[in-house]
Amino acid sequence: IGIDIELASFAEWTRARLGGAGRFNEALITTSVLFCVGPMTLLGCMRDALENNIELLALKSIMDGIAAVFFAATLGPGVLVTAAVVLVVQGLLTLFARSFRSIAENPALLAEASAAGGLILLAIGLGLAEIKKLPSENFLPAIVFAPLLAVALRKIAGRDAQ
Repeated sequence: IGIDIELASFAEWTRARLGGAGRFNEALITTSVLFCVGPMTLLGCMRDALENNIELLALKSIMDGIAAVFFAATLGPGVLVTAAVVLVVQGLLTLFARSFRSIAENPALLAEASAAGGLILLAIGLGLAEIKKLPSENFLPAIVFAPLLAVALRKIAGRDAQ
């Protein structure tokens, strides 16, 4: 659906405005997806909004900060712009967490979303290791569609069982 093309356009637009050089676009796209996709992002935002518990997001922030230092040393200043992307994504997830309450309260659905996020992280790892470059950003809708598909399949199976 072209998510990779749109993110590349955003990265190029940002690079042109900020004067980034080198691997700016790769840094921005890779770290944005990496820091916004993991299970700790979804769970941390939900716990923050629903339980007023910031501990998981704080731990994730520390881990992302440490990783960002190494990514910045390797990929350059594009990693700095990722902070704004993470702020927007995590802010929106926290703001709309009540809408996702059914996922948070259902371990099976949460496992589906986490598994999709884990596979995206694996794709990022393969690209960083230069084993196989996969457009991991194109797989982002799977985080939403995996739980929805699981619900749909359970309803179909439930009708067949009756």
